[in-house]
Amino acid sequence: MADLIFIGGVGKADEFGGELSKNKLIISRLKKSGLDVDVVDTYGSHCNPLKLWRLPYSIVANPSAPVVFSTSFGNIRRMSSLIARIYPRRRQLLWVIGGVLADELSAGLYSVDDFKIFESIFVETKSMRDKMLAEGVKQAVYLPNFKDMSLSAGTCRFDGIDGQLRCVFFSRIDPLKGVDVILDALESETLKGKNISVDFYGPVREGYEDAFMARIGRMDNVNYRGLLNFFDGSAQKALTDYHLALFPTFWQGEGFPGVVVDAFSAGLPILASDWQHNAEIITSDVGFLCKAGDMPDFANKLSDIYDDRMQLPAFSVNCKVAASHYDVDALLDDDFVSRYISGRQTAKS
Repeated sequence: MADLIFIGGVGKADEFGGELSKNKLIISRLKKSGLDVDVVDTYGSHCNPLKLWRLPYSIVANPSAPVVFSTSFGNIRRMSSLIARIYPRRRQLLWVIGGVLADELSAGLYSVDDFKIFESIFVETKSMRDKMLAEGVKQAVYLPNFKDMSLSAGTCRFDGIDGQLRCVFFSRIDPLKGVDVILDALESETLKGKNISVDFYGPVREGYEDAFMARIGRMDNVNYRGLLNFFDGSAQKALTDYHLALFPTFWQGEGFPGVVVDAFSAGLPILASDWQHNAEIITSDVGFLCKAGDMPDFANKLSDIYDDRMQLPAFSVNCKVAASHYDVDALLDDDFVSRYISGRQTAKS
């Protein structure tokens, strides 16, 4: 009999993304703590509902096992409510993916009653926790995003920074993630004559690939490098070849972006938008903020960084310190697992 039922998007070993990568890491850490975890992978279930065929069996076959949901609340609202009606004493926990749940609660999309069935609700930022507590959701627990810091491959070397500023973007290749902001800025008068290169990594959004590849094909200082694997150490090593990470996102669902922690772990300063919760995470000693969706402001900030790029090694030291606060082994230690996951204690905020 399983100790825990985990429901959320996981995907295959070579499939990555915000939810998939985080859930892989959560499951790995829970198993490391000695828990037998029964995983119900919801990735792709919208297109293929048969992927959920195991869910009823898992619920019935493990009647005393807590249920952990780690996905968008909208995806599992009905499912969690049904489980609560059938098993009213069953422990359910919600690991929130993304950063909009508190705003959706404030806007009336959900009610406090929708969350009463959860013993604990883990949110990625303090501002999300505070909003939910203010709305009456007393089970909200702040738990920032995390990564496996044991895979860190050292730190940025900053060789050649006195010549070219080597920048990197690693997230979904999508205009809403700020890709066009970056490309427009590189072609702007503000950055004309500045020796800046940008490498892009990540899955390309469906329907955008032709336009993206055609555009960067006309730019000598831009390349698409494919996908990064953050579970075998190769991605961490690759990031140490750069001087600055770029992340001018304005995607609505952004929470605590994993790319920020990945950048910190490589000692890589970051230029990001002030979108959603970024300002809570990216302080002035580890990176830079620009106005979300504002290409001229992004270009101006990048120009300023280029002109004063010899300051970046000092930022890198601070990034490594910041990364230590987001180590999965420290945040999801045995005490955390005992208190919130396998234990019977009521979680506190």
